[in-house]
Amino acid sequence: MPLCSSSKRVLPGDNCRVRDPKSGYEFDLSSLKDRDFPIHSDKYIYHLSVCGGLQRDICTHKDTGLESVSSCQVEGEGKAKIAGMANQLLSYVGDQIILNYTNGESCHKIYTRSTEIYFSCHPDMHPGAPEFLKETPDCTYLFSWPTALACVPVKTTSCSYNDGQGHSYDLSPLAMDSRNWEVEPSTENADRFYINVCRSLVQQGGSWKCPSGAASCVKSGEQYVSLGQVESSPTWDRGVLKLKYSSGEACVGGNRTKSSIIRFKCDKDKVDSRPTLISAIEDCVYTFLWLTAAACPLNSVQHDNCRVSNPATGHLFDLSALTQGGGYTVYDPKSHRKMFRMNICADVSNAGCDPDTGRKHCGGGGQVSRKLSYKDHVVELAYDGGSPCAANPDLKHNTIINFICRPPNMVSSLRRHPERLRSYRPDSLIHVSGYYTATDDTVGQDDGSPDFYINICQPLNPIPGVTCPPGAAVCSDPDNGPPVDIGRTTSGPEINSASGEVSITYSSSTQCVADPAQNYTSTIIFTCQRGLELGSPQMLRLQQCVYLFEWATPLVCSDATHTDTSGCQLTDSQLQFTFDLSILSGQVQVPVNSSIYHINVCGSVTEPACKQSAVCRGLVLVQISPPRLLGSARP
Repeated sequence: MPLCSSSKRVLPGDNCRVRDPKSGYEFDLSSLKDRDFPIHSDKYIYHLSVCGGLQRDICTHKDTGLESVSSCQVEGEGKAKIAGMANQLLSYVGDQIILNYTNGESCHKIYTRSTEIYFSCHPDMHPGAPEFLKETPDCTYLFSWPTALACVPVKTTSCSYNDGQGHSYDLSPLAMDSRNWEVEPSTENADRFYINVCRSLVQQGGSWKCPSGAASCVKSGEQYVSLGQVESSPTWDRGVLKLKYSSGEACVGGNRTKSSIIRFKCDKDKVDSRPTLISAIEDCVYTFLWLTAAACPLNSVQHDNCRVSNPATGHLFDLSALTQGGGYTVYDPKSHRKMFRMNICADVSNAGCDPDTGRKHCGGGGQVSRKLSYKDHVVELAYDGGSPCAANPDLKHNTIINFICRPPNMVSSLRRHPERLRSYRPDSLIHVSGYYTATDDTVGQDDGSPDFYINICQPLNPIPGVTCPPGAAVCSDPDNGPPVDIGRTTSGPEINSASGEVSITYSSSTQCVADPAQNYTSTIIFTCQRGLELGSPQMLRLQQCVYLFEWATPLVCSDATHTDTSGCQLTDSQLQFTFDLSILSGQVQVPVNSSIYHINVCGSVTEPACKQSAVCRGLVLVQISPPRLLGSARP
């Protein structure tokens, strides 16, 4: 219950503003002014305004002079009570902002009505809405209001690094948005260290007192001390990635501030590790070592001149041939009146935009670039720094173009079962333009099952109305948030020698909610189901951080055929289908240049010189030489 505690320091503010003493950040609720917010309870309707009077003609039954009513309690038709007069005085108590309206109408003959609104941080509420909590015995009406306006801005920085030699690194899987990393405990030191990566610490409840802007913090006894704030991106230092946080609390002597240095070393086997304290020089500079797979190079490279090579095979992709003088025009599938003009590794001519722009829609979609990237088996071209976004002018439009191989050629990624000497070809399921969908009601979503979009062995194609992350091959689209990448890279189909099942596993870079030390993966298990239909994926379950799908299809059934020698029929047991060619019986002649071919399906040619063959060739004009035998009839 958000009630004030006398042990907490109350900091006042005016003009609908108040300052956080820890971070120095000033909260401003003035954007909520000049609006009325009705709240329904069991018996009453409460009308609230923030830092000003109500806009509606309500609670006007009493002459309040120059004062304005900010809180009004209404029961039934026209029975209203003033529950507080307007003011702009905010208080900051603990981690909440409080707005208190007093001097309402009398209550129980001994009290006057008042209203208290408790604003708490909720990053996703813009601006949120008040909720009625209760009425106290002294006629004070309590409301809670989760809103992003009560949040201290999170300081972040880019978590990626490129060494200029085609190697890229990304520490963002270690960035936490719901909790913090705790450093491995030491037997020699009882202090507890908390760290976040590339962003400030996540504020916790209880006795948590780490300064709101800190990215590294130590708890020593009951005291919390900032060891630095986010200020710069990762750098490369002596073979490892280094992240430095500075501007913490003052060191002894007052000439310097505390700082933290985190050194990330690649270890592919460390997927759930934590940092370790290495040194604390003069209790001022703290150094941590973190052995983690997140510090290993990404499976991607970047080159210039519209070319890039596969780091594993060395194959060079050159897309310069796709550059066109007039560029390309792409229409929005949902609205053909909206079109995108773009070019590849070059600017767009006659687009009505600046000449350095590579793609435009209602403004610049990004500055032209000739730098191609090879990421997770996909060639990618990115145009950054376009025109400001309408929704948020601080952000700019970007464009990402993925280039996919057509036609598909996945033979090299297949696995052969040596005992049964048959090949499995899930590559036949690749969608060159569409996608597969799968749904399930048992994956732990309280407000509805997510939809799943899948492609085989390559990224998803564009999905109208669904913005799956570029490069994702398996995408989850929940009802209460944006689409999430749950699988993109794969080594291809694998076969379980014990069960004979064929499966494909995709890894992703999306942090798992159940275990933040891991990322989500998706596994599709293919089972044999004979018939003509290729089947579709079905969601089985979410098992910790692994999404499991099942796909019944004839493509993984043993390939066997049966020929009916009497009826010109062939039965494919994999498809459970019989091909009947008897309708094609009968002799046909096909002239080609100076020759003529005699053909009979499911029978022999009647020409005596063809010797009962099914196909033979002879001359059209000169019939001196007999026809040449090409094949025998074989029903």
